[in-house]
Amino acid sequence: DSPFESTFWTYDTDWSNAGPIYLPFEDPIELDADAVCFAAVISEYESEGGLTVNAQLNSDTDTSTGAYFVDDAGNYVWFRSQTYTPAVRLVLSERSFSGCTDPTACNFLSYATEDDGSCVFPEQWYDCLGECISDVDNDAICDQLEIIGCTDYEAYNFNSEATDSDNTLCIYFVADCNSFGDSGWLDTESGTYPGQTSGIFGEIYNEDIAVHLSNTIVEPGSGVSYALDYFDFTSMSGLPQGLISTMTGGPMNPNSEVCVNVSGIPIETGVFDILFTGEAYINVFGNSTYAGVVSFTHTLEIGDNPNPISGCTYPGSDNYLVYAMVDDGSCIISGCTDTEASNFHAIFNFEDGSCQYVEDISDCIEDLNQDGTIGTPDLLQLLSAYGQICE
Repeated sequence: DSPFESTFWTYDTDWSNAGPIYLPFEDPIELDADAVCFAAVISEYESEGGLTVNAQLNSDTDTSTGAYFVDDAGNYVWFRSQTYTPAVRLVLSERSFSGCTDPTACNFLSYATEDDGSCVFPEQWYDCLGECISDVDNDAICDQLEIIGCTDYEAYNFNSEATDSDNTLCIYFVADCNSFGDSGWLDTESGTYPGQTSGIFGEIYNEDIAVHLSNTIVEPGSGVSYALDYFDFTSMSGLPQGLISTMTGGPMNPNSEVCVNVSGIPIETGVFDILFTGEAYINVFGNSTYAGVVSFTHTLEIGDNPNPISGCTYPGSDNYLVYAMVDDGSCIISGCTDTEASNFHAIFNFEDGSCQYVEDISDCIEDLNQDGTIGTPDLLQLLSAYGQICE
């Protein structure tokens, strides 16, 4: 077995100009007079498949073998010459080699003794072959360079540079009071957003409605779209009973929004068209022109309540609940509850201190309101009862 690391080299076509070839070895080798080394030369007349190494001094093939010896200069030399191949010397001697001495470099030379500054290092996260050191998903993008993001074109935060898709991160433009300032409004038509909501009879309703104006508006008379100059809100109508709004009216500019809160407890059912009405002014050849009254509609549907609502259903009570569906006996009716009083009535269940007794009544029968004097109030009280039948 050869103690040397196998290596090879190529001469140019001008054999006579080929200088000595130094073959470095991975590990130092100590030779003595009894050691034998082998070398082989392949000329242009031979193929790799025909290469043989024979352990003899004479050979009739284009291979050369033999034992080394020490020349006059003290070098270990192997020499062989043939008439049709160049002379070859294998000189075994120490020699310094320059090159890259950094083991982490792509062009590291293990046998280099002097660093010549030629070291080439791979890019961060890549090996010397230009391939990722770590690429779990095998997409040719190193794990450390992956960009996780939203890849849905419809999303507000679409990331064109994302290499790994995670659409749970996507944020979509929603036209409502929470998105004021978003660029998505620029592509949104004038109107109310949301355009429709729903509620339940007798239950709390609380909704923020965004009223948006784009930079164009349709002229009511002609149906033609014009550049909007400004819009002046004048009224809001159509709310079901029990609901109120924060709409105060006022001017609005193109590409702007206003948030209107509608809240309360609806006490009627049905479909209601809530109208946001105002006067539009359009731009015609650079002049602000009145275009007429324009309304934007928000549809509100109030449905029946599937759950009976308990409460006081008597309209004359102190705690009458207008949307109560089932009377729970909780009605409070204030009045005189003393049976000895002249103004006692059995319907009263809450004493309010208004009881009157016989001794408190005026002797003047004409003093109808019992205030101690006979005056206009007594006359008005009489006239109000005039024509009634006494039982």
